[in-house]
Amino acid sequence: MKTLVFWGGGGIAAARARASDQTRFVSWTEAHEHELRAAGVTWRAASSYVEPGGAERIEEVAMAWTKTWGRRPLLDGHSFRELARWDGLSLWWWAELYLHHTTEATRYVRLIEILTRILEAEAPDEAEIVGLPADEALLVARACAAWRVLLQGRVPRPRRRWAWRALQVGWRARVNSLKTLLATVKASASGAAPRLSPARLDDTRRHVLFLSHAAFWRLRRATSTTSTA
Repeated sequence: MKTLVFWGGGGIAAARARASDQTRFVSWTEAHEHELRAAGVTWRAASSYVEPGGAERIEEVAMAWTKTWGRRPLLDGHSFRELARWDGLSLWWWAELYLHHTTEATRYVRLIEILTRILEAEAPDEAEIVGLPADEALLVARACAAWRVLLQGRVPRPRRRWAWRALQVGWRARVNSLKTLLATVKASASGAAPRLSPARLDDTRRHVLFLSHAAFWRLRRATSTTSTA
């Protein structure tokens, strides 16, 4: 029975204890590859399963997922694109950028694509997860279930962390709203509030408001791992 161990760190002794002729390790990150080298086990880096040109294809899948999500029914058959509207304008065009570049959603899509390649290449009978973060371990578990691969052990649930993050985001939003309100009150009290001149009020020319997203200006660094057998 072929066993695939998704390795995120656990010590040299733990790796050796799992070693056998039918066991293969997948190094989840570079940080703990030295443990697998020292243990003398058979392993490959997760990134090595991505074929040449595969990174571009994975990115295309992530972009397609983002666009599709905005059109999926969420409430009474209506999509987010239809539900989130202001003055007849859909807010999805701004939410799409935020969803794709700022949240973890598309990172999970990329991980699922890599997991699909790993499971397809290795075709294991069973799998084990060691040292992975709870959210990524849950993705591995669900991918194994989809591929009908028996998973050993229990998978941690990251519910509390997500609840805490949601609480933090809510509080930050309230604090930012309060700051904006206080700044407005201060500007009004000091007489610094901007006023339009009569000439500006009489101007009938069409004005265009340009909105951009910080995601366009963020620098990203692509990381890659080397493979060893």
